[in-house]
Amino acid sequence: MLSQDYRPDCLEVLIADGLSDDSTRKIVAEISQSDPRVRLIDNPARLMATGFNTAFSQARGDVILMLGGHAEMSKSYVSRCVGILEEKRAECVGGVVETVGETKVGKAIALAMSSSFGVGGVDFRVGTAKEKYVDTVAFGAYSREIIDRAGLLDERFVRNQDDEYNYRIRKLGARILLAPDINCRYQSRASLKALWRQYLAYGCWKVRVMQRHPQQMRPRHFIPMMFVSAMLLSLGIALFSAVGLWLFCLIAGSYLLANLAASVSSARSHNRHLMPLLPVAFAVLHFSYGFGFLMGAIRFWPYWRPDNRRNDEQLVSSRNATNGSVLERSNLVALERQRVVDEYKRRDREIEHDLYAPWEPASKFMIEGRTREAALMLHQSGVFPMFGDRCLEVGFGTISWLAELLRWGVRDSDLHGIDLSESRARKAQECLSAADLRVGDAAELPWKDETFDLVIASTLFTSILDSRVRRMVADEIMRVLAPGGTLLWYDFAFNNPQNRNVRKVDREELKRLFPELSGRIKTATLAPPIARLVARRSWALANLLETIPFLRTHLLGVLIKKAR
Repeated sequence: MLSQDYRPDCLEVLIADGLSDDSTRKIVAEISQSDPRVRLIDNPARLMATGFNTAFSQARGDVILMLGGHAEMSKSYVSRCVGILEEKRAECVGGVVETVGETKVGKAIALAMSSSFGVGGVDFRVGTAKEKYVDTVAFGAYSREIIDRAGLLDERFVRNQDDEYNYRIRKLGARILLAPDINCRYQSRASLKALWRQYLAYGCWKVRVMQRHPQQMRPRHFIPMMFVSAMLLSLGIALFSAVGLWLFCLIAGSYLLANLAASVSSARSHNRHLMPLLPVAFAVLHFSYGFGFLMGAIRFWPYWRPDNRRNDEQLVSSRNATNGSVLERSNLVALERQRVVDEYKRRDREIEHDLYAPWEPASKFMIEGRTREAALMLHQSGVFPMFGDRCLEVGFGTISWLAELLRWGVRDSDLHGIDLSESRARKAQECLSAADLRVGDAAELPWKDETFDLVIASTLFTSILDSRVRRMVADEIMRVLAPGGTLLWYDFAFNNPQNRNVRKVDREELKRLFPELSGRIKTATLAPPIARLVARRSWALANLLETIPFLRTHLLGVLIKKAR
């Protein structure tokens, strides 16, 4: 980047680092000391979308270039992109990507990814002889004006973020130009295993893009999925009929011939020594993407529901409405806070009050189960709450955890809590008169740094749909948690297809939210629909079912902040 032929005084480089544990941060820090154009930005969520959004909020330029860590630009990349944007010929500009590999396997992968047979004729990968307007580009340069209009990247997309975003700007009338004289080098994955993971994720998240933007799809996007489905279907039929075996052999044989023909053609044109590896690389590309697409169809099945799709669009629209040249923290928090408050009111109106009452058998079963497991994990971690410990519950609700702490021996004057619901806070204060219970949102906790020995976050984050607000709340919890202090975590590990106002927090996201904490995380709690059905009839059977891992729907964690 620093060797670009563009005006040095008009260039800034913002590096969003996902808390890497190699020498990246050290290298960037050393460069930034001698060159103020380079700045290091933390991206604790470790997602491309959050990294870009955070960097954009600090960027000063009128042209924003989205570059990945595996890419190396030609010297004139920036100047050519800026020139086209200044000529108003497009709102987004990109170039041809030359995929390269270092090892023999990597070179075969690179060649497969540059082939029409491998990636379905994606223009920026297979190349073009002349400028053309396209659906999407890699490592595009955008005018700030179009980003201000379209909003930021959707942080719910773990993969295919730029794919979704480029369609979104085209819906606003923006043009995306691919120029053959703008080029960069992209370092391919070095192993077939890594390639499989990469394209499995691409296929999976392409389903999510399709759900958001059906018109964005092209026939080539469906071919790997249709091929894999046909293979699986014919195998299934083969178990009962010889017709299935013939179908399978016909499909597999046709693919094998096409694969070998494409491999021979590519190897002859580029590198004959890669011929033995090319068929495998092609197969990995196609099977991983196809299987990923099928996985995505299952994983994101709830979003096919019309009400979930409407809610999804409304959430994105409201997010984009808050995106100016700098995304305002207060707007984000206010929007999410109002959504949660509205959900409280809806639940009070529509859900029968006895469903979550502590005397209802299923509720009592789940509360006692999670409390018992939490006590065991705290004891095993050597951090059981003691007399004199200052404890905070964020989103205390019905105060079941605070009441448990009181039974465990914590003084009521050392109990603290914050909740959005004023009515819940009032009722809770009547039960715990000496406790410090406040009304407010968790994105701005009203306590000093390093105040608490124990913080409880129970079914809190699952109610926060916006990942940026989740990040703010996690940062606040880290701020008020004392060194050596403990976070007691309890939340949904799976989405509830019947409730679009909650979103799971899996192990990976939990680790991204709290990268500085370490400890134990385990599954807990029998799935509530099963618990409600069984606990009323047999407590013993409910306990037995809860021992089956795939029937447990929550994560329970005891995470400790490193002492100084």
